[in-house]
Amino acid sequence: MIATFTLFAVTINIIPLIIERGADYGLAAISLGLVGFGQVAGRFRYPSLERHSSTRSRTVVLSASARPFPDRYGRYSRIRG
Repeated sequence: MIATFTLFAVTINIIPLIIERGADYGLAAISLGLVGFGQVAGRFRYPSLERHSSTRSRTVVLSASARPFPDRYGRYSRIRG
């Protein structure tokens, strides 16, 4: 349930967030398209992951892949205007 809430929160708020950080509408639209692509790809790949892994390993893998990644200097990147 928390994952569903988070997914909808990101989808709804990604365009205002990116524009607020100084990017143009084109980049915001591309970002929203990538979120949609990721949702569709995840729905196709999850059944295979479910068949070949345990609940615990899926939880670890999906939680680790959802965390933000720092840049090469160890900072979390932001779009600057």
